[in-house]
Amino acid sequence: MRLSTIHSSKLLAAAAFITLSGCTLGPDFSPPKAPDVSAFTAENDVAAKAPSRADVAPQSVVYGGAVADDWYHLFANARLDSLVRDALGNNPDLKAAQAGIAAAQAQFRAVAGDEYPQLDLSAGATRGKANGSYLYQPAPSFQGIANTFSLTPTLSYDLDVFGGISRSVEAQAANTDYVRAQALDTYVTLVNQVVATAFELAASQARIDATNDLVRLESDQLKIVQKQEDAGTITHADTLQAQAQLEATQATLPALVQQKSAAAHALAALTGKMPAEFEAPDFTLADFTLPENIPATLPSTLVQQRPDILMAQATLHEASARVGVATAARLPSISLSASYGVQATKTTDVFTPSGVIWSFGASLLAPIFDGGTLEANEDAAKAQYVQSGELYRKTVLNAFADVATAMKAIENDGAAASLRRQSLQTADASRKLATAQFNAGSTDYLNVLTADRQYQTALLDDIDVSEQRFANTTQLVRAIGGGWWNAEKNPATALNISDASLSVTGARQ
Repeated sequence: MRLSTIHSSKLLAAAAFITLSGCTLGPDFSPPKAPDVSAFTAENDVAAKAPSRADVAPQSVVYGGAVADDWYHLFANARLDSLVRDALGNNPDLKAAQAGIAAAQAQFRAVAGDEYPQLDLSAGATRGKANGSYLYQPAPSFQGIANTFSLTPTLSYDLDVFGGISRSVEAQAANTDYVRAQALDTYVTLVNQVVATAFELAASQARIDATNDLVRLESDQLKIVQKQEDAGTITHADTLQAQAQLEATQATLPALVQQKSAAAHALAALTGKMPAEFEAPDFTLADFTLPENIPATLPSTLVQQRPDILMAQATLHEASARVGVATAARLPSISLSASYGVQATKTTDVFTPSGVIWSFGASLLAPIFDGGTLEANEDAAKAQYVQSGELYRKTVLNAFADVATAMKAIENDGAAASLRRQSLQTADASRKLATAQFNAGSTDYLNVLTADRQYQTALLDDIDVSEQRFANTTQLVRAIGGGWWNAEKNPATALNISDASLSVTGARQ
């Protein structure tokens, strides 16, 4: 008994030494550094130039400005703010993403439990019959029926000598970071979609209003042409041309109404409502304020704020940890186990010294031959690590390109708006002049039709560029990450879901 105890003590001491002197295999991960650039665009990347106009609001990008998480307040529209709040509280994509965080966190806790000793309890009561042959005696000479009662706690612990378990926990933690960043991306995208769709709704209404004004104008022109035909000053061909122009303009209305309906239905879905339950706001572009100064993050902090970059970084981190897991799998593993319990044939003997049973020991498992499977797994993990690094680099490059493109769009939008507004005013003047000349009999109606078409095109183009300025402002804020880092609570971790929505019944509703 003493020799066994001494031997076991030496074994435990050796195992403890191995554990303390053990190493964690695989690369130690650290987040990649931000690109060493001071600007998003090149100095020689010249923006378009156009004369500034008093009726076209200027815009500029403010480097290093604080991007609020409720950046949509920049447009100064209370109904827009209400739409965003409804979406954040009811959108199913966001709720699903937030529930995914809860699942990922639970999975992390499950994997992290492998780092700790495992304590189990087994208890049993059996009744059985034994014969002599089981005890190497003639079968008829011994036959017994007896009860057996046992109660045995068992402690087991896998020594993480080469860090395989800790790397698995690290990989699961990185996966949790990925899910959290994915939820952030859902949050930022949702706010962007609501705001952009609100602008689409307003622009659709503006196109409908402009087209209806053109219909009224051309209807008046048709009446004048018909009177002139009756007076014999023009031919019937001129009347047919005026009627054809009116009908062509009227024919564009159904598609414009459909665009407005599609935008309204999209807003209903984004806010978690059925189209029949949703009352679309009667937005117009004039209801929104175009911000003069748009805050933008610095290049050095973009990699810490863009959700897609954070997702790529988490994927790279997980791939790094998986290299350590695969490397440790090729080396021996050591497990310790111990049990102390009682076993007896009578309940009265269960908790007596004679009923005590115990054991402790250690086991080692080392791979000898596996056909190259473990080595191949390690090679695959290393290749996936390199792959994840390149995908991270690609994500960063695309992110910086997004911001640069959005910034240049803001610069060029001002020039486009000024030119479109000038074109609209010129077309309007041309239309009025052609109409006056026709009424005076100094020109034919073809010139009036040409001027009307030019005015219609210029009017719709002016609406398009106005909508584009709002959309590009929204896109720039989206490109720099959406300002989530300035929220009082992290939108990805603040679960806005009830316990009922996590149940099967809640999921079915």
